[in-house]
Amino acid sequence: MADLTFGESLNQLSDASYHPWVWAIFSHIKMIALSRVSREWPGLSHLFRAILPKDAKEKQKQHLRFSSDLLDKRMARKPEQPDIWSFVTRNAGQEEALHPTELYSNGALFMLAGTETTATLLSGLTYMLLKDPDRMKRLSDEVRSSFPSDGNMGMFGLSRLEYLGACIEEGLRLYPPVAVGPPRTVPQGGATVCGRWIPGGTIVQAPILAYHEMRLIMSNILLNFDLELCDPATDWMDQKVYTLWDKNPLMVKLRSTR
Repeated sequence: MADLTFGESLNQLSDASYHPWVWAIFSHIKMIALSRVSREWPGLSHLFRAILPKDAKEKQKQHLRFSSDLLDKRMARKPEQPDIWSFVTRNAGQEEALHPTELYSNGALFMLAGTETTATLLSGLTYMLLKDPDRMKRLSDEVRSSFPSDGNMGMFGLSRLEYLGACIEEGLRLYPPVAVGPPRTVPQGGATVCGRWIPGGTIVQAPILAYHEMRLIMSNILLNFDLELCDPATDWMDQKVYTLWDKNPLMVKLRSTR
């Protein structure tokens, strides 16, 4: 996600340890949950800030600092390949162009929303499928009978895998990546949301999904590997939640099918 957003990779796939920014993001997520609580009692917001752990507050600042520094570096150069900001900056100098403060806040949001949610859903879905071998076999058979290799996978072909789509839908129902929907405020004058009129000022929530990315990742895994839980007796789903799930690593054995 860092490469797509800022044109600079964090090298998470080549390094077995978390990048410091990723650790900062996890702590920042907990801060979001606590700040939501403080907004329910505005008069106590200063007290909430005072009792928050210093380390958590520093991680929140670190997350924002990482994203703003990378954004400054990205905006100072022209990337070889287009990224998110290639499209955002097309309106630079025009009335609808984003203000610099909006660029910074959106850069931090892209990393927060894009790095964790897909991985969380796929981890939960993989765990649930491994606890139900018959359904895992049915899904693996559908993927392997549809594609001779991962190079043949495309958006149209993946969208035709009905059982894969059903599994992702069920995974989103049982283990949504964001346990609470991202809040949005209805504009003054009201608006129609999901077929219902909602008055202005109302806070609403709605899920934001990335179906194609999850289809592609899951299909690639099932095409190339057989999976098995390292410790089937452990209840991986026993987790705390701070806006997102506070989960342990999902330890899985992989056997190549090639």
